[in-house]
Parts: sequence; structure tokens; C-alpha cells
Amino acid sequence: ARDVVSGVRSETGKEVRRVLTQKPKPSAPTDVSGGNWHYHSADFFASGKKSKFNDNVAAIRTLRTMALEGRTHATPAEQEALSKYVGWGQFKEVFSPYDMPSWRKEKDELKSLLSSEEWQSASDSTTNSHYTHPSIIQAHWDMAKRLGFKGGRYLEPAVGAGYYLGFMPQDLRGNTRTTAVEMDRTTGSIAKALYPAANVAISPFQDHPTPDNFYDLVATNVPFDGSVHPFDKRYRSEEHTSEL
Repeated sequence: ARDVVSGVRSETGKEVRRVLTQKPKPSAPTDVSGGNWHYHSADFFASGKKSKFNDNVAAIRTLRTMALEGRTHATPAEQEALSKYVGWGQFKEVFSPYDMPSWRKEKDELKSLLSSEEWQSASDSTTNSHYTHPSIIQAHWDMAKRLGFKGGRYLEPAVGAGYYLGFMPQDLRGNTRTTAVEMDRTTGSIAKALYPAANVAISPFQDHPTPDNFYDLVATNVPFDGSVHPFDKRYRSEEHTSEL
């Protein structure tokens, strides 16, 4: 109920529909021309925490291989491995300061793969790194299409590994240019490799230069922690909270 799907420039209903039906210039890179990854089923992801953890590790090892070979573009097989990454929200045991015998092996393996900065970033992400279920994402895209969105500039301000991009409807892929923002460096690097046609920025959203009245569609499921208030120096007097 707290998910967000909104057309930007919403002064009037007529303006919303005009903006949502705009298309990018033909020369602009789009989802299709850039070789973005796409999910074909919500059943693609593993079941069981240990299996999901192993998929996360396989994704990180894939990133390391690409880095060692000096590549920024992933092969289709590498994209498949990267696409199974599910974030760290469900793995608090791995990052616990206390010894968790049942997760000791996994903790040691992950620590061997991440730098101290990457480890801290991943640990910090456990509070909010719970990725949206595909059924909710698909409902959001259906809603955007009913509002009249047929392509244009799309912003995903809390992209994670990119599920919203991966489940983008086929009829929108050739007409949509995406900007996506992700705070965690490892997760953002995975999103970059999965969606090379998108402009993926690894940054806290409040530090990302986002112009007003520029995007035609914003669709996301932002992290919700009631104790944390979003900060934007332009609107700090508004006293926004994360409770919608």
C-alpha cells in the first residue's frame, strides 16, 4: 500500500497524460538497443535462504571475474548469474557481530570476497534491502500503462539490483530511457551490468542531481524505515517522513 508509482509534472490530469505519452528521441539508447536483462518468470529466483545466499555469492564472483578481465559488459550467461542476486536484507545473521555457527561458513566466504568498505555497505543495507515481489512490480507497470505511459524518461530512485527494469513490459522497452539510483556499491555494480542501456548511478538518492520536471514516470518501492526521514535540502521545511 506504500508503493509509489507517479507521473511527474502532475499539476493537472491533462498535463500528466501529455507528459506520460511523450517518447524519447529515436537516437537515444533504450532498453532494447542496450541489451538489458529481462525476467520471464517470478519463479526464476531460488527458494531457501542458503540457496539465495549462494546465488548472491555467485553474482559477486561474476563481478570479480569481469573486473579482472577489464570488462564492464556482461555476457548473457553472466547476466543470468547476476540476475539471481537478491540483496542482503534477509541475511542479518551473516552480518551479526555475534557468532552464528549455522552461518559461520557463509560469513567467512563473503568476507573474503568484499573489501571492508563493501562489507560495511552491505551490512548497512540489511535494514532496507528487501526487494519488491514481481507481482507488485507488474501491478505498478500495469498502473503506469493505464495512466497513459507509452515510453519516455523513467526514474527508479531505489533500484536495488533492478527488478523494476527487469520486469518492464515488452511494449515499453524500445521507447523508455531509464535513470536508476542505488546506494550500495556492489548492488549498483550488478544493476549496471544487468542494464547497460540504463543510466545507473551509485549514490545516495539525496546526493544524485535529479532535475525537477524532467522525468515522465517515477516507479519504485522505496525502503520504508519509520525512524528515518528522507533528507532533501531543497524541501527540508516540508518535514516529509517515510510514512505515506
